This record gives sequence, structure tokens and C-alpha cells, in this order.
Amino acid sequence: MNDSSSNKYREVIAQTLLATMFLSRLPLNSIANRFSSENEEADFSKTTRYFGLAAIIVALPAAFILWAAMMIGLPAPVSATLALIVQVLTTGALHEDALADVADGFGGGKTVEGKLAIMRDSQIGTFGASALILSFVLQLFLLVHLIDLFPAAPLIVVMANIASTIVVIGPWAAFKPARSGKGLSKSLGVPTMQSLGFATMIGAPIAIVIGWIAVGFYPTVFAIFICVVFSGIFATLCDKQVGGHTGDTLGATKKISELGLLLALVMVT
Repeated sequence: MNDSSSNKYREVIAQTLLATMFLSRLPLNSIANRFSSENEEADFSKTTRYFGLAAIIVALPAAFILWAAMMIGLPAPVSATLALIVQVLTTGALHEDALADVADGFGGGKTVEGKLAIMRDSQIGTFGASALILSFVLQLFLLVHLIDLFPAAPLIVVMANIASTIVVIGPWAAFKPARSGKGLSKSLGVPTMQSLGFATMIGAPIAIVIGWIAVGFYPTVFAIFICVVFSGIFATLCDKQVGGHTGDTLGATKKISELGLLLALVMVT
């Protein structure tokens, strides 16, 4: 293998690990440092290209726990609950926190500035608490139903995470930052539509194959389509509410899209 090929593989691994650390709390710093250039940081014009691969890594702990729970014969509600607990621990409740912030901001703010201010507040309000509870309950019920139907339900967890992670890149690239010169865009840059295309070319075939194995081809394609639709609708709503995107709206988009995908699977199976 020549040096250019070796450097390319190292870059793919490094960017995938950087994306994984951004999307989770998995302690991969020491491994990432072996493949990264000195002082290399995430550049989201590049790192988001590998969101699909990173999403697989992020989903594996929850999928493994779900598989283990099913193998030892735990009831579906218990298995699903354990998987959700591990998912939250793996991601640090990143997307759930974002959903709660967006619910509080959109529900309690009267102006764009007011909504953004509420979303920056670390305290959770009535709207945020309601959104958290309802989203967890809905995801739990959807998983329980899918576990009862499909022995390969752990693969659904992986497929859903890949698709719902990739679709976030679209509104991130398409809409301007709501807080000009602040937040993610200032510190890490903004992905491009080319990043979305690259991530889709890598991640979409993997998600479709995994879903095909788990639930069949047509339900998988329909569910991913609904995931994209939910992402677009919610991102448009966020743009109308606050004039662009924030880290919170992107995290909430991920959560909403994932729920949409699982709901679509339940509808057609």
C-alpha cells in the first residue's frame, strides 16, 4: 500500500472517530489520536461525511444490549428499556436534551430572541419535560412492538441511528445558523451539500442492507423515506421559529426523525 492510500485510510478512520466522539460520549480520544494529524480537530465539511459510519459505532452498545436481553429471554418491555438506557448513556442524552430545549423555547418564547434565550437556559421547563417523557414513552412502545415482531430487532436500532444521523446534515447545510457567528458554526464550521451527498452514498446503502435483513426491503425504504420527510418538515419549522438552525434544533431533528422512522416501520409491519 502506497503512502497516499495509507494516508487516505487514516483520514477516514480519524474523521469517523472524530464524528463518533461528537455524537456520543464514547472514550475514543486515544484511538483517534493514533490516526489524526497533530492537533487535528473536527472540520464538519469533512467529518460529517462519515456520520453514517460513526452512527453504526454509536448504536452498537444499545443494539448489543438489546440482542443480549432478547437472547436470555427477557420480556420485550424490559429489553427495550435496557436498550434505551444504554442509548442514553452512550450519547449522553445529547438529542433528548436538545429536544427538551427546543420544546421549551418554541413553547415558551414569544419572539425569536426569546426562544433562543430559553433554548440556551440549562433549566428544563414544562414543555421540555413533556417532550422528554412523551418521546421516551413513544420510542419504548415502538421498540416493544418491533421486538415482538422481529428477531433481528437490534439491527433496527442500528439502521434507525444511521438514517436519523445522516438526515441532520441536510438542514445543517441548507439553513443558516440562527445565532450568527456563534455556536457550532463558528467553532467547527458548517457541512456542505457535498458532505450530505458523500454521507448518503456511504451510509444509505448500509442502512438499507441492515434494514432489509431485519424487516425487509420495502418497509426499510419506506421508513427511511419517512425519516427524511420528518427531518425536512421539522427543520423547516425550526427555520420559521428561530430563523435557522442551532445545535439544539439539529439534535431535536435527529430525535424526531428517528421516531418517525420507527413509527413508519410499525405502520407497515
